[in-house]
Amino acid sequence: TVAQIWQQTFTYLIIMALGYFFKKINLLKASDSNILSTIIINLTLPCMFFSSALGLSINPLLLLLMVIGLLANILMLIIAHIFIKKESSLLQGVYLISASGYDIGNFVLPFVITFFPGLGVIYLSSFNVSNILMSLGLTYAIASNVANARNEFQLTYFLKKLISSISLDAYLLVVILAIFKLELPTFITNITATIGNVNPFLVMFMIGLKLDFSFNHDNLFMIGKILSLRFISAIILTIITIFLPLPTLAKTILYLAYFAPLVSVSSILTKKLGYDGSVVAEATSISIIISLIISSIILSIIS
Repeated sequence: TVAQIWQQTFTYLIIMALGYFFKKINLLKASDSNILSTIIINLTLPCMFFSSALGLSINPLLLLLMVIGLLANILMLIIAHIFIKKESSLLQGVYLISASGYDIGNFVLPFVITFFPGLGVIYLSSFNVSNILMSLGLTYAIASNVANARNEFQLTYFLKKLISSISLDAYLLVVILAIFKLELPTFITNITATIGNVNPFLVMFMIGLKLDFSFNHDNLFMIGKILSLRFISAIILTIITIFLPLPTLAKTILYLAYFAPLVSVSSILTKKLGYDGSVVAEATSISIIISLIISSIILSIIS
C-alpha cells in the first residue's frame, strides 16, 4: 500500500540520518563507510540477493533487460555528450562519468527486495549486469579517451574486477541453479537470509555516513548540470519504456532503476581522470535524497 511505501521511505531516511548524526558527533568518521561498504559488497548484499532470488525459473525476458541496461547507459552518455561539447576535455570526461550509470546494488535493490521479492530481484539484477559492465570500465574508458587522460583502459584489470564482484557471482550462481533446476540445502538458505536481512540497514547507514551537505557554492551550477542530465535521461527512458511490450513488473523495476543515484565509484573514477574537485561527491549526496523521494512516488503511483 501507499502507506507502507512511505513508511519504508521514512524508515530509510531515519537510518540515513542516524549515520549522518553519528558522523557529526564523531562516534564514526566518513572513512568508516569504507568498512561498511566492504561488508555490504562482499557479504550482506550477495546473501540478500541470493536468498531472495533462489527457486525462480529463467525467463527469456532477462536477456532483453540486459540489453536495455546497456542501451540505457549508452543513451545517458549520448545525451551528456550533446550538452557538454563546450566544456574542457577534462570536464567532459567528468560529466560523462557522473551523468551515466546507476547505483543499483546500494540503492534500488533494497527497495525491490522489500516490495518485489523474487522475480523483481531477478529482473533488476539482469538490468544491472550490463550496468556493471559499463560502470566498472567501459564508461571510464570512453571518458578517459575524451579527457585525453594518461590513464588507459586495461582489459585484464577490468575483467579481474568484474570476476571478483561477489554480487555478480551470486547472480550468475542463481542463474546456473535455475537453469539446471537445482536447490541448495535449507540450512544454507537460512544462513544467507539471516545475513542478508541486515543489508538494507547497513546500506542506508553507510549512505548517511557518506552524506556531505557542506557544499561549495561555486559547484552548484555543475552539480545542477549533472543532475539535470541524469534526470533528462531518466525521463526519456521512462517514456520509451511505457510503450515497450514488457510485463508491468519489469517496467516498474526499470522505472526505479532509471532514477537511481550516481554510481558510488563515480568520484573515484573522476579522480583517476585527474579531477580533484568535490562536485561529483556533492552531486552524489543530493542525488541520493532526490532518488529516494522519486522512487517512493513511483511506487505510490504504481500501487
